[in-house]
Amino acid sequence: MRPRRRPADPELERQRAAVHAEMVALGMHGSWPVLQQEVIREKSRIERAVINMALNPAGLDQRRIDFLRGFVRGMEWIATLPDDSERSLERYLAEQGVPSREEQE
Repeated sequence: MRPRRRPADPELERQRAAVHAEMVALGMHGSWPVLQQEVIREKSRIERAVINMALNPAGLDQRRIDFLRGFVRGMEWIATLPDDSERSLERYLAEQGVPSREEQE
């Protein structure tokens, strides 16, 4: 279990909740699945490129591999923002005493 955060400025908390709500809305946009599929496609392309580098007689360039690894992790992070924001928003709303969708039904 995560340790409880210290209470923050209420205005700052409202601003964070608004940002999380916008991120959740972004995840509901019709183009979001297209971006997620592109991330998967690009990750596969990069993995093939790394395999080709490994099979190259010249060997691997560790800096290039590290860069590509970080690039892929960044793409994956972006692709999960709406889901992570939705969980954060739900957690914040629960802390504020707002019932979840499941509790309302």
